[in-house]
Order: sequence, then C-alpha cells, then structure tokens
Amino acid sequence: KQKTAYEIGVRLVGSARGEAMSDVIDADGHLVEGMSFMAEALARFGEHMRLEPDEESGVALYIEGRRYPQSSGPGRGVSTQHSTCHERGIDPSTVAGVLADAGREGIGTMVLYPSLALGVPGFRDLTFARGFADHYNHFAASWCAESKGRLRAVAVVPLEDVDASVEMLTTAR
Repeated sequence: KQKTAYEIGVRLVGSARGEAMSDVIDADGHLVEGMSFMAEALARFGEHMRLEPDEESGVALYIEGRRYPQSSGPGRGVSTQHSTCHERGIDPSTVAGVLADAGREGIGTMVLYPSLALGVPGFRDLTFARGFADHYNHFAASWCAESKGRLRAVAVVPLEDVDASVEMLTTAR
C-alpha cells in the first residue's frame, strides 16, 4: 500500500502538556472575526460602518459606503456563508473550534490572516483605518493568547499611513 503525503510528512512530537501534536504548520489560515468583533467595531466605528438588509445573505456590511465583501475592487472577497464548512462540525468562530479542526487535520500551528480586516488598506479615512487595524490586532492577539501558542496571527496595518504602519509593526506581537 502506498503511503499518503500526510502519512509521510507528519512527524508527531510531544507538546508541553504531553499531548501528541504534529509539527505541521498551516501558513494560510483565516481568522473569522465573528459577531463579538463586529458588534464592537460597529459600536466604535458606526460613522464608517453599517449593516443593511440583503436578499442574498440576509444582512450586508457597508464600510465607507462600500459593501464588504464584494466581488471586485478594494475589499473583495468571499462571504463567510460561502467560505466555511460546517458539515463536519467545524466552528471557526471560537478558538476551541479552530483548534479542534486543526487537530482533526493533524495541524500543530496555524498562521492566521484576517478575513474582514484584509480590507483595511483600502479604507479611505486613515484615522478610521488605524483604529480598525488596532481593534483587529488586539482581537487577534487575544485569540492567539487563548490558543497557548498554536495560533499565530498576522498583524494588519493601514498601508497608506506609513508612520502609523511602522508604529503598529513595532508593537505587534
């Protein structure tokens, strides 16, 4: 019988708690910001963000008058409705859910990129972009802290504001 790539490539090592974990690194995961993130963002940045009824998805998010996600232009992407798999019991909205799925897949560490916050470089108001990036970075850091080192998030910076971006990069952990 020919071995699968998974059987060949996965080497199990002991974790600090004595549990078997693989040393496989998923370097293209996404952090789904979720409802608590959105509720706080809408409360903090309501002058830049709003929700509106939508026939296709039930509700649509608008940031600076533009729909997010959209199929083209700044902030384009795929809605979480069409980009997550719930059939196998996957719950991307919690740290525990992400770690459980990673465990099923034999993944030891995941590098997480933002979902909604990928749009930050396209935000027109630089003060808003800085604030939103800071909000996301703190949210992502708390997720990673809860994972005991298994989740690593990529920081978001407002690229059009070079000074703020450099400052954020020096404090991102």
